[in-house]
Amino acid sequence: MITIKMKNEKEKERMRKFVKKMVKKVVTIGAVAAMVLSMAGCSSGSGDQKTGSTDAASTSGDAKKKVVVSMDGATAPFNYYDDNGQLVGYEVDLLNEIAKRAGDIEFEFNVVEWSGIFASMDSGKADMTVNNITKKPEREEKYLFSDDYYFVNHTVIVTQKGNTTINSIKDLEGKSIESEAGVAVTLYLEDYNKNIAKTPIDIVYSEAGISSIVQNVYNGRYEACIYAQVYIDEVVKNLGIEVDCKSIENEDDIQSSEAWFVYRKDNTELKSEIDGILKEIIDDGTAAKLCEKWMGKDYTK
Repeated sequence: MITIKMKNEKEKERMRKFVKKMVKKVVTIGAVAAMVLSMAGCSSGSGDQKTGSTDAASTSGDAKKKVVVSMDGATAPFNYYDDNGQLVGYEVDLLNEIAKRAGDIEFEFNVVEWSGIFASMDSGKADMTVNNITKKPEREEKYLFSDDYYFVNHTVIVTQKGNTTINSIKDLEGKSIESEAGVAVTLYLEDYNKNIAKTPIDIVYSEAGISSIVQNVYNGRYEACIYAQVYIDEVVKNLGIEVDCKSIENEDDIQSSEAWFVYRKDNTELKSEIDGILKEIIDDGTAAKLCEKWMGKDYTK
């Protein structure tokens, strides 16, 4: 600290005035400095806010729209879990390609049992389903179907190799056939028994799955089963067995051969966006290539 000694009152008075004057200057300079700093701070803050606003818009623009898709994860080669526990298949690749081209869509897979696929849309837990779904009048009343199908699959009668006695639905009368409850084939057979058959077909309801059902035909436990051709091709390849597949003249009466994307009734905008990209993928041959990758041949036409 500096100490100043005063000789007399006049000097003291002059010093007081000098100090007072200097204090005023210091205060004024301090106020100006504070103001400058404040203005600089505001300017900097304004710049940050502008950047933040831009970032927020960018983030908003980059944010992807989540679309929940239901599938059963057990319909190879359409969608299933591989040995590494990854969900894969033709339909999974199709959806990944759509997401890639859309840029703003992210698909989330809701894997449920087949019986819960439509219920997941009814409850609002899923926006759409992709699971080799065919058209039926009752489905078209409740849901929206894509404008284009992405797969064509013929329904066939499967018998033991060399069987010449079963070549049509009529030939199944009086015989036992294993079939899954609730699927289009079983519903058709029930209706056939009720309205057409002279001798009812013995429908054995099963939850065994296609591999077991086809193997039961191969082993002679049951004389036939009815399935879509591509499923049979996959089972035969995986099990290393041989069976005969017989074409059905009225196969469209059993189930439509085409597979479609299915949307909730209120998802018109989503349908429009995804359908547009699906059409591109079909038209440019990408769907055919993906189908060949998973099915061994092109089933898109």
